[in-house]
Amino acid sequence: MNIENLQQFFETRFGALWGDGGPELMFDSIHSEALLIDEDTPFIFDKQEFKEQMDWHMSGLWERFAWKPRDISYLVTGSSGLITGNFSIHGKPRDAGYRQRDGMFSMVCDYDSKQNEWQLLKFHINPLFSAIHHNSPG
Repeated sequence: MNIENLQQFFETRFGALWGDGGPELMFDSIHSEALLIDEDTPFIFDKQEFKEQMDWHMSGLWERFAWKPRDISYLVTGSSGLITGNFSIHGKPRDAGYRQRDGMFSMVCDYDSKQNEWQLLKFHINPLFSAIHHNSPG
């Protein structure tokens, strides 16, 4: 349990989000009782609801949907890990114009020594600008 293996956990499981391993790598590392707050809605998701929300984004309704993290910081203390950073979500809904949304995220992780891996306990995604004033151009 150190910063290097927390960083590897993030990059492998969440960095590209829908990169080489696909979303299943991400979902496998989310604890069954995790607290998940997505920037699209004011409601707390359970793991299944969060998966459905992410699957909706990837269902073909968007062209070239991407979640790009940047300015990432890591902290490990005991068996707990904290990951914070900024992100950009961008892509083009098939029925509307290009969209880009910037925000901040935080993740709280716990190192499961029995499984010998990190588990995500909390994932909070928050936009920097919380209201959309105008629809994307069609």
